[in-house]
Amino acid sequence: MKSDQDQEVASNLPEAIILHDSPAEEDGFEGNGHRRSATALAAAVKQMANRDGAIGLEGKWGAGKSTVIRFAETELEASNTKGLTHHLMCYDLWAHQSDVFKRSFLEELLQWASARRKNNSSKTLLSKQDVSDFQDRIRDRVKTVRYDVERRFSLTGAVLLLLAPMFPVIVTWLSPIAFSAAVNAKVPPVGWKVAAYISIAIYGLLILRFVIAKLFQKKTWGQAASSTISIFRNQVEDRTEKQNIREEDPSSLEFQKIFRDILEKAQSKDNRIVIVFDNIDRLPAERIVGIWAELRSVFAISSPYGCKQETSVTAIVPYDADLVAQATTKFAPVTFSENADGMVSHQPDLEHRSAPAAELIAKTFDITIGVSPPVSTDWEGFFYSKLNELFGGEEQTKRSVSASARYKLFALFDEQCRGSNKYPTPRQIISFINSIGTLWNQWKGAIPIESLALYSLFRTGIESNPQSLIRPDSIPNSYVRIVDQTDWQKHLSALVFNVDLDKAAQVLLGPSIRKALEIADVGQLDEYAKTAIFNNAVVSQVRSISGSWSRDNVDRLANVATALRSLNQESEAIRLCWRELRISLEDLRQAEPGKFDSYQGLAHFIGEPSNDNPKETARLLTKWSTSNFPSGDDLKQQHGTEWFELFDVFVEELNTRLTKAELQEFVAAIEFPKPPKQMTEFMLGVLLGTADSELIEFSDFKADVDQPGLDKGAVNLSVKLPGAITRIVSAKSPAITIDATKQIGEAIAQELRTKPDPSLYLERYAELLLALRDKYPETDGLIGSLCDDGTLAWHRHQAEQKGKSKTAALYHFLMTLTRTSEQIRSNRPNPHEMGDLAAAWASLDKASGELATDEEYIGCISKRVVTTGLITRWAEETSREGNSGIYTKTFLTALMSDDAVAFDIEKIVQLYPSLADILSDNDRKKLLSRLADSAGEIIDQHRDAKILLIPVSLLHDAKDFEVGGWNPISEEIRKYFSNLDESSWKNVLNNDEVALGHLAFQVQENGFDIPVSSLRPALLSFLTGVLEGEVSVKVSEKLFSHVPMEIAPASRQRVRDDFVTSLEECVVTSQGAQDFFRIFHDFAMTLDFSKSTDRLFEKLVLPLIESRSDSARGFLQAQAKDLSKALSKSSSQTKDQVVNAISALEDSGEMMAVDWAAKLRTQFQLPAPKSPPTDPISADSEDEAKP
Repeated sequence: MKSDQDQEVASNLPEAIILHDSPAEEDGFEGNGHRRSATALAAAVKQMANRDGAIGLEGKWGAGKSTVIRFAETELEASNTKGLTHHLMCYDLWAHQSDVFKRSFLEELLQWASARRKNNSSKTLLSKQDVSDFQDRIRDRVKTVRYDVERRFSLTGAVLLLLAPMFPVIVTWLSPIAFSAAVNAKVPPVGWKVAAYISIAIYGLLILRFVIAKLFQKKTWGQAASSTISIFRNQVEDRTEKQNIREEDPSSLEFQKIFRDILEKAQSKDNRIVIVFDNIDRLPAERIVGIWAELRSVFAISSPYGCKQETSVTAIVPYDADLVAQATTKFAPVTFSENADGMVSHQPDLEHRSAPAAELIAKTFDITIGVSPPVSTDWEGFFYSKLNELFGGEEQTKRSVSASARYKLFALFDEQCRGSNKYPTPRQIISFINSIGTLWNQWKGAIPIESLALYSLFRTGIESNPQSLIRPDSIPNSYVRIVDQTDWQKHLSALVFNVDLDKAAQVLLGPSIRKALEIADVGQLDEYAKTAIFNNAVVSQVRSISGSWSRDNVDRLANVATALRSLNQESEAIRLCWRELRISLEDLRQAEPGKFDSYQGLAHFIGEPSNDNPKETARLLTKWSTSNFPSGDDLKQQHGTEWFELFDVFVEELNTRLTKAELQEFVAAIEFPKPPKQMTEFMLGVLLGTADSELIEFSDFKADVDQPGLDKGAVNLSVKLPGAITRIVSAKSPAITIDATKQIGEAIAQELRTKPDPSLYLERYAELLLALRDKYPETDGLIGSLCDDGTLAWHRHQAEQKGKSKTAALYHFLMTLTRTSEQIRSNRPNPHEMGDLAAAWASLDKASGELATDEEYIGCISKRVVTTGLITRWAEETSREGNSGIYTKTFLTALMSDDAVAFDIEKIVQLYPSLADILSDNDRKKLLSRLADSAGEIIDQHRDAKILLIPVSLLHDAKDFEVGGWNPISEEIRKYFSNLDESSWKNVLNNDEVALGHLAFQVQENGFDIPVSSLRPALLSFLTGVLEGEVSVKVSEKLFSHVPMEIAPASRQRVRDDFVTSLEECVVTSQGAQDFFRIFHDFAMTLDFSKSTDRLFEKLVLPLIESRSDSARGFLQAQAKDLSKALSKSSSQTKDQVVNAISALEDSGEMMAVDWAAKLRTQFQLPAPKSPPTDPISADSEDEAKP
C-alpha cells in the first residue's frame, strides 16, 4: 500500500497527455527533410494536372510519408487560385482490406466528393442526386419480374365453394315457409325475377372464368376450378415487381466508366482530385500483390471516353520498398541445377529478389519520391519536443522529470536504434513516449521514469516470459548502465505483475526461490542470488513458510538449510533467514525413523556463522533426533546406524566451533532413548556407525554397554555382514574384545572351508581377514592354514571362473601373505572336501607366471602390497623371480603407485642392481626419485664403510636420469675416500671392485681429486707390484686406470718422480710391463723419458720391446719421437741394450718379430742390421729347387 506521503507526491504530479499519431502540421526535425519531399510531391502533382499519372512515395514504416502528404496538401492549398483547386482524397487500403476494392473505393470516393466543397463555394464536388445516381450504378442493376400467383383447391372444395352462395336461397326455397300463402302473398313477382337474374349472372361469370382458365390458359380441370373460385379472394393471380440485383464487383471496364463519369462530374477546370492510396505496406503479404494490381487499374487503364482534362486521374501511393519486395517475391520459384553431388535447389535471397520488385515499382509510377527517416541530430530535438507535449509543456516537464532522467529516456531509445542499426521514425518515437505516458499515469512516480522506459522497450519479451527477469542478463548491460537503477529488476517486476513495489520481488522470485530452497537446488539459488531483488524475496519466503516447514515437512527444512548454507553467509538477508528458521526449530515435527538421511541438512543450523550458541542448537537437534524411536525390543541395529549417521553430521558441524575437549564432553553427555545395556541391538548399530566416523569413537560415548552381548552380536554379524564387521575391526579403538576378534576369524574360516561358493560375500570375507590380521597378528596362522589346505586356491579359482578378477586377486594375495612362492608350489593338497583342486592349482600357476596379463588382477595385488607395506618383501621376491611372474608385475605396478611410500629403504637400495635389470627407464627414474627423498635416512643407514654398500649403479642411473637429491650421498662417499689411510688404500687397490667402482664414479662424474698423502705409498706399491708381476688385476681394468691420473695436479709430478725412483729396485717382468702399460696407459704417457732415461729404458722400454704385445707396440709408436730423442741422449750402454733387444727379435727368425724389429729401428732411428755372408752351397741348392 502507498503511504500518505507517496499519495501526496503522486497527486502533485501531472497526468501524461497521450500524443496523437497524426500527420504533422510542421516539420519537427531540424533537417526539414519532410518539407523538401513535400515540395517535390506538390510540384509533381501540379505537373500531372491534365493527364493520368501516379506518384510513388517511398519510405520506411513511420518515416513520415503521411506527414509529407500533409505538407504537400498545404503547399497545394497555398498555390490554389480561382482557376484551379487541388483536392486530396485519402483511401486507406488497410482499413478496407476486407472490402471488395473497386466497389468500396468508388463508394468512398462518392462519400468524400459529396462532402468536399469546391473552391470558394458552398457547393460540393458532387450533388446528392449525382451521388444517388452513381450509387445505383455502382451497387445495383434493375430487373422487372412477372409472377403468376396460383391457389389450387380440391374437387369437393371447388364444388362446395361454387354452391356456397346459393345455400341461403336453397334453404329458403326448400323450407315449408317458402311455400306458404303468406310468404307468397308478400313477395312480389319482380323480387323473384331479380333474385333469379342475379343468380344467373353470378353463375354465368363463374362459368365464363372457368372456360377461360380451361380453354385459353390451358389449365387442368382442378386448376381451372381453383382459379374460378379465387375471384372471391382479395389476391391477384399475377403481378410484376422491380428488383435491385447486387453484383460482386464491377469489371475493370465498368469500373473505368463509372470512375471517369464521377471524375467528370466532380472535376472541372477549377477542381482537380488527387487520390492517395495509403497503407498498402500494412496489408498482409499475400494481399499486397493483388491490391497492387487493383491500384494500377485506377490510373493505368485509359479512360473509355478518351483523354479529357475533366476525367484525368492523379494518384499518390506511399509504400515501403522492402516490404513490397518481400511480398512480391515471397513465393519466388525455386530453381534446380545438377552437379556432381546431384540436384541442388536455388532460391535467391532478398537482396537479389528486390531487383524485380524495383522494376515493378518503376513501371507502376511516373515518378518516385523518397522519404528518409531523420538522422539522430534531427530526431533528438523531435524526441524532447514530444516528451514536453506528454507532460503539457516544457516547464511542466522540467518540474516532473529531471534533466538526467530526460536524457536517460533519450539514451535508452537511442541505444535501441543503434542496436537495430536503423534510424527511428516519428511514429516509433511517439509510440515509445506514449507507452511511457501510459505507465506514468498508472504509477505516478512510484517507479522511476527510467524504469518505465526500460519496460516499454522490452515489454513484449518481459510479458511473454516474466521469469526471465530473474536473470541479471535478461536486459542487456548497456541498457542497465543507462538506467542506473539498482532496483530495476524490482521495478520491472512490479510493472509486469502490476503489484506494489514491496511485493514485486516476492511475486517474481518467490515461487522460484521456494522451489530451489525446498529441493536444495544450490546452482539455481546461486543464480537467483545474483539478482538485486533476491534478498527481499528470500527473506519474505522464509518468514512466510518457515513455520510450515518445521511443523509439516522437516526434510524440506533440511533442504532449505543446505541451500542457504551455499549462499553468502555475510549477507544480512541470509542472517535474517537463519534467525527465522532457528526460531522454528522449537516446533520441529517428530523425527521419523527411516528418514534420518534426509534430515542431515539440519546440521547446517549448528555450523552457520550467525549462530552464537551452536552447542545448544546441536543439543536441541540431538534430543529431537532421539525422541521418537520405537520403545523396548523394537529398537534395532538399523535404528542405531541411521541415528548415528545423523548425529555424526551434527558433530562435524560442531567440530568447527568447539575444541576437541569440548566436543568429547558434548558426545559423552548424549542421552540415548534407553540405557545402553537395555538396547544392545541399537548400540551395535551405533558401533557400526562409529567405524566410519573420523571424529567419534564408540568409547567417546562413555556408555555402559553389554560387552558380551556386543561381542556376540559382532560375531553373529561377521558371516552375514562381513563388510560392517570389517569397519568395526578396523576402527582405531575397536569396541569388541580380542577374543571376539579371534572368534570372528574362526567363523569366517569355517564359512570358507564349508561353502564352495559364498559368492555374495567372498570378497568381503577376504577384506575382513585382512582387517583381522592388522588387529590380531595371530590371524596369520589362520590364513596360512587356509592356504595350506587349498581353501584359498579353491575360492581364487571360483572367483576367476566367474570373471571376478578383483576377488581372485585378493585371495591370491592372501596366499602370498604367509607363504612364499616356493612354499605354495611345494605344498599342493588334492582333493579338497569341496572338490578337485587340480584346476585350481593350474589356474594359479598361470596367474603367477609370465603369461599373466590381467591388468585389474595385477593392479589389485599391487594395491594390497602398497597398503600392507609389503613392497620390500615384494622387491626381494622380484629379485629372486627375475623379470617375469606375478611378483615382478605387481611390484612394478605397486612401485608406480603414488601411495608406495612405506618400505624398507635400506633393503630397496641394496636390491637396486637386480631391480634395475627388470625396471624400465621410467620405473627406475621413479624409484630413484623416491629414494632421493630419503637421502638423509639412507646416509644414516650407511655410515663410514657401509656407504660403499650403496650400489654405484644407482648413482650412475641417478646421474644419467638427472634425478636430483643424491649429492649428499656422493659427498659422504668422497669424504670416506678422503679419510682412508695407507692400509685402507691398499685394500681398495687390492681388487676391491665396489670401492674402486665408487672411486671411479666420483673421479669421473663428480671431478673428485684423490688426496695423495695416504694414497701415494699404496699406489707406488701397487704400480711396482704390477710391473714385477706380483699383483694381478682381477676386476675391470678401467677401475684402476684413472687412479694415478686423478691425484691433485700439484702432487702428480711428485708421484711420477717417486715412481721412477722406485723402479731402481724393481725387477720388471715382460708380462708385468705389458699389464702396466695396458692398465695405466694414460699414466705411462705422462712419464718424461728425457729424465732418468737409462732407468726408464731399462725398466720399461726394454721389457716392452721384448714383449711384442699390442699394448707395447701402441705405446712405443705413440711415444716414438720422444723415445728416439731420449735414446739419442742416453748412455752407450742403454743404446747397446736397445740394439741388442732389437737384434734378438731379428735373430728369432719369426716374421712378425722381424717386422716389429724393423719398425723399432725406424722409430729409434737406428741403422739397419748388417747382412750375413751368403752360403754358395745354400744358394746353389735354392737354384736347383726352382722349377
